[in-house]
Amino acid sequence: LGTSITTGQDIFSMLIYGTRSSLSIGLITGLVIAVLGSLLGVAAGYLGGWVDKINMSVTNIFLSIPSFPIYLLLAAIVTINTPVSLAVIISIWSWAGLCRSIRVQIMSLKERDFIQICTVMHMSKAHIIFKELMPNVFSYIAINFVMAMRNAIMASVGIMLVGLAAYDPTNWGAIINAARTKGLMNVKNIYILLYPLVCIIVFQIATLVLANGLDETLNPRLKVL
Repeated sequence: LGTSITTGQDIFSMLIYGTRSSLSIGLITGLVIAVLGSLLGVAAGYLGGWVDKINMSVTNIFLSIPSFPIYLLLAAIVTINTPVSLAVIISIWSWAGLCRSIRVQIMSLKERDFIQICTVMHMSKAHIIFKELMPNVFSYIAINFVMAMRNAIMASVGIMLVGLAAYDPTNWGAIINAARTKGLMNVKNIYILLYPLVCIIVFQIATLVLANGLDETLNPRLKVL
């Protein structure tokens, strides 16, 4: 695909190598958001009371403040030199939306007849949560895991693009920034800029297709009886 405008390396090799760190960031962020958001959402929706009030107070704080400026602030304070550290920073401010959505669904499900029957039969809360409630929201969690991966990769590209993470020449954002700073009037630089953009677009489309497939496969409400 040509050579790098900064290091002389092959652009295709840089894109392939950079995909590893990008997917690592997305995977770690998606897992943290899915686990944290789901657990807090289920606890708030099913237990209610003071647990719900405290949970929603914290969630509203996280939802009321724009995420990307916080990413920039945390990136300026915390040293970001590994995919794990970048994934943790992105995860800190990204779980609240899933938590609130799961809470609403759990509050609706716990009023259904099958949950009321479980309560009357004095089944344990662990059984009701993990055997009855979680299967009904698992497809939604899986979809949000995929979308969280997509958003995390876009956020990591943005953070790298503005230079707030340790410089990695193979990162998609670093390649875009290098092409931009060297001048887009040069046709060669425009081509180099297009390579990571194409990867980002393909990844976006792939995540949307995967999310739709997961919903059709895992969502019990869409299954034909």
